[in-house]
Amino acid sequence: MKAKNLRIGNLVDLYGSTATVQRFDLNDRPPRGLAVDKGEPIPLTEKWLRNLSKGCTFKKQSEGTLTIDRFRLIWKPAYKYWYIVDDHELTYITKVSYVHEWQNVFFALNGTELELE
Repeated sequence: MKAKNLRIGNLVDLYGSTATVQRFDLNDRPPRGLAVDKGEPIPLTEKWLRNLSKGCTFKKQSEGTLTIDRFRLIWKPAYKYWYIVDDHELTYITKVSYVHEWQNVFFALNGTELELE
């Protein structure tokens, strides 16, 4: 995983446990900063989407289709990513496969952080 794809507060899998990126060390010497090369992205599942929806309107539309606030997420099993559409404008936004990607997209478009239930 590349550090440039992460922000403070992103969730990653570190040695089998969920870890939160708390800071980056310019010298890249753990344990001061997260050793990003040791962390793995967390696959974005419906369970993770539900858990990250504290304070959001969450609705399951059908199997593989969810609405979170103004976003419609459609699971594409052949590609293993969520297709994200603005539900109000019905426009394609992006696709995401991992928890940190969804955190970054949500923050960029809403200006608020996702919180765990």
